[in-house]
Amino acid sequence: MDILKIIEMVASFLLMSLSVVMIFDARKITTKFFSFSDQNNGTKWMKIGGLVVFLISIRNLIYSTKIVVKYGADNY
Repeated sequence: MDILKIIEMVASFLLMSLSVVMIFDARKITTKFFSFSDQNNGTKWMKIGGLVVFLISIRNLIYSTKIVVKYGADNY
């Protein structure tokens, strides 16, 4: 494997772990770092942001491990 693909895979896994922490500890993170008057609203947006980051990292992981066929993939 190419070293850049390995770096992309590691970065995708790190983003996925960050997004899981964002989803499961959203209430703790919003009370610690942000001062919202409505804590439920901040928690909701933190979980939505975690989901978006997770989906982006899954997309990057799929495209970084995609196998390119060079010879005659279309010929049956």
